[in-house]
Amino acid sequence: MAMKTKNYLTHYLQLSAVALFVSSAFWINSSAQEVWVKKTDMPTKRNLFSVCSANEKLYAIGGCDIPTHSFSTVEMYDPLTDSWTKKTDLPLACMNFAAAVINGRIYVFGGSPDLMGAALSGTYEYDPSGDTWTAKADMPAPRVGASACAVNGKIYVAGGAPTGWNEAYTTMEEYDPDTDTWTKKSDMPTARFCFYLSSVNGKIYAIGGAFNNTLTGLSVVEEYDPETDTWTAKSAMPSARFGLGGAVVEGKIYAIGGGSGYQDLITSVEEYNPYTNSWTTKTSLPTRRWGLAADTVNGKVYAIGGAGQTNERLKTVEIYNPAADTGALTNLVSPEKPSSFFGIYPNPFSSATTIRYRLFSPAFVRLSVYDILGHEIQVLANTNQTQGEYEFTLDAENLVKGVYYCKIQVCKEYGNSATETKKLILIK
Repeated sequence: MAMKTKNYLTHYLQLSAVALFVSSAFWINSSAQEVWVKKTDMPTKRNLFSVCSANEKLYAIGGCDIPTHSFSTVEMYDPLTDSWTKKTDLPLACMNFAAAVINGRIYVFGGSPDLMGAALSGTYEYDPSGDTWTAKADMPAPRVGASACAVNGKIYVAGGAPTGWNEAYTTMEEYDPDTDTWTKKSDMPTARFCFYLSSVNGKIYAIGGAFNNTLTGLSVVEEYDPETDTWTAKSAMPSARFGLGGAVVEGKIYAIGGGSGYQDLITSVEEYNPYTNSWTTKTSLPTRRWGLAADTVNGKVYAIGGAGQTNERLKTVEIYNPAADTGALTNLVSPEKPSSFFGIYPNPFSSATTIRYRLFSPAFVRLSVYDILGHEIQVLANTNQTQGEYEFTLDAENLVKGVYYCKIQVCKEYGNSATETKKLILIK
């Protein structure tokens, strides 16, 4: 029997890495511990815009509702009252621009009047206290689809393109708000637009994006050190994407939604830890979208607007609470390190739970559920699977309340296998 088992297992390719995460199959009532919570819609539906956090408020700026129509609308969201207020318009109608906050003021750079229009070079400063806009020194390089972030009193604007979805730039420029001047810096190694740029501990991280009009998402992550003016390659993001939302909470970077390709949208949320150079898969974005904007207030991430699968513009506002996301799994970036660890969220649960997992290489996976006596009552997966993402639903309709166990078995060639079991609690 041992020889037969060994021969059976050698038919399957070795697993490089497995990461699983479990998320609720239905929207639950909001509470302080809920991972994602829906809030009041933004008044103006839009994508390819910016959301900036200043003085514990969020400012939604510009964007477009159709490819040929951008606008200058600015709306402020107050998290305490869950309400929106109209503010002074941006001086020009614009979309797909870069934005950053420094010293409580918002700066907007470049963009375009429409989806395929020529890039702009304008720089504008917004003062929330006076609700006023002021023109500043133009960027040396006009750009659309660039990204920006602030570090040590300076703003860095990277990437972009000369028009709409044209070939991307590697350009990096530093803006000094105190002197209203620009300085050229070392180019990014990877040309890209519609990506996320953020700063943690004095370093800048460029994440994802696309490089031309094929809109093929990138997974490339590069770190910039302003002190040495140098770039360093980092661990790639597990899910390649462009048009993503991004935010930083307690030194972790969150990549949210976006598209892996044209009309191929994803909901995955992935957390990057710059200190360990590692990625973790988190609970997915409830609403699938790209060209959304995101920022942070009081440790919560606000994912706002964007465009859906049929490119319809959205007003959706959803809040992500990283502290409550206990059901996420570590997503090993290095394919040389196999893993069979998985978590359960929500747990306890009451109706149905969706089990989703990603294979980085082909493997044989058996995912099953046992009762407290050790009887196997459901087999959710028992097959050789290719690289990719999979989703299975555990339907509790015919189960009685109580304790169950979910078991994952990963079969590797040469008779090796890995197994782990987690407890589930069903309440009805």
